[in-house]
Amino acid sequence: MDVLSNWSLNSDNSASHCCRLTLALGQTTDMLRSFALIAAFLAASHPTCAGDLDELDKVGRRIAAQPCPRPLITAKTEKNIHDETVKDRYITQRCPKAESEIFRSSASQYKKVTPLFASLSRTDSRVPSAFQIGASLSRIKSRLGTPEVEKADSITYLLPSDTREEMVTFFHDGTRVVSTQWSWYVD
Repeated sequence: MDVLSNWSLNSDNSASHCCRLTLALGQTTDMLRSFALIAAFLAASHPTCAGDLDELDKVGRRIAAQPCPRPLITAKTEKNIHDETVKDRYITQRCPKAESEIFRSSASQYKKVTPLFASLSRTDSRVPSAFQIGASLSRIKSRLGTPEVEKADSITYLLPSDTREEMVTFFHDGTRVVSTQWSWYVD
């Protein structure tokens, strides 16, 4: 049986897996071809998991840009660590039960505002209901799969990015989310 002739990708929405790959290997001896197929499926990820994480990334960026209608804003300017002629500006926005920090460089190629982190410990209409403050950990795990990092008081998932340094962390009381924190990489 040819490896490519009999395969399927099944979503089981279990707490431990975003997706389950079933591959009929048959009598093939071309293991490299089998591994390449498996790697392609794993790289593509499950659409629900990838879609949820992509949406969480977008929501976190919107919250970082404006955590509430009238935040208390503080800013500091520092020399860029790579080029002393460039000034980097770090803007912190504080609100009741929400906070964010954004970054802006004076270098012409980096004029856009980049989020560094956002933290939320209240419900927010921009956050999908499955991930709101008060959501159950089991529901989050069933939507996102196994966390990248799991601690006694938090679970962390990697956001879609080129680095392994952009993430969303759900802090919990053992069963329910009490706050959510997003963090993004800036060099």
